[in-house]
Amino acid sequence: SYVVNGMNVTCLSSSETEQMFSISEGKAHVNGYEIGLNTSLRSLFDNEIDLQQIESDPYIFEPDAMGNMTINLNYAPLGSIDSVDITTEKTISIIHGSYSGALDPIPSTSVLEIMKVKQGNTIYVKGTDYKLTAGQVDWSLSGAEPAPGSSYEITYRHRTQVTPTNITDTSIDISGAVEGSMVLVSYTWKMPRYDLITIDSIS
Repeated sequence: SYVVNGMNVTCLSSSETEQMFSISEGKAHVNGYEIGLNTSLRSLFDNEIDLQQIESDPYIFEPDAMGNMTINLNYAPLGSIDSVDITTEKTISIIHGSYSGALDPIPSTSVLEIMKVKQGNTIYVKGTDYKLTAGQVDWSLSGAEPAPGSSYEITYRHRTQVTPTNITDTSIDISGAVEGSMVLVSYTWKMPRYDLITIDSIS
């Protein structure tokens, strides 16, 4: 079986659901039969994309002057974004518990580190005055602490998920992460492949 002349294949269009190909006029011998196309032939096929899942692909957050970063994905073209996990930093006020040595809950999940605790001009010392225990400010240490029922300021870092912007086939934009921290992106990508369009002796 072989092509005598013509029968060149050209992709006319491709969408998420369909692909249109043109087979030009020409002649071929297929299993001893002569097959001829006097005019070009258009054929429509379902676009059955082969996707691969990428879990927690790591990137380092290096923001521009506006605090944004374009992440050029390691695998492309992009199929879909499942999640973008970042480390972010917050500063909030917390009211100390009603007794000395109380544990004060931090209103975020996945707290990684307490960066600073202060009340007025007083800055408390990590490991001496307080420690992080199960997502709480633990004042059970022997050092100083705020008066029960008073408010104080805490700066901390925690992991959270964000929604990317400016999504293209090869990149996404994110913001809000701590500079130099790790960004984990889970997504699918469209794997490369070779497809064949064939013609048989009874076409």
